[in-house]
Amino acid sequence: MGERITEPMFKVTGLEAEQEYEFRVAAENKAGIGPFANTAQPIVTRDVKVGNAPEILSPLTDVVGTAGKPMRIECDVSQGHPPATFKW
Repeated sequence: MGERITEPMFKVTGLEAEQEYEFRVAAENKAGIGPFANTAQPIVTRDVKVGNAPEILSPLTDVVGTAGKPMRIECDVSQGHPPATFKW
C-alpha cells in the first residue's frame, strides 16, 4: 500500500478469502524511519462461517408497571453463533 497512517491502528479492507497477506509496519518521527517489524508468518484470511441464529426460548410475559418506578422485563434467549447482541 505504501500509505502513511498517523494512527496506531489501521483497518484493512478489500482482502480476499483464503489468501496469504504480509504486512510491514515501521514507525517514523523527526529522527527518521525505524526498522520494520518482523512478522512471524503470513496472515491467512478466512471466510466468515455463519453458525445459527439466536432463538427465544421463553417469551416475554405480560408485566404491569407503575409510572415513575423501575420495572424488570426479561426473556430467555439462546445466543446463537456468532453470539447475538440485544436491543430493547
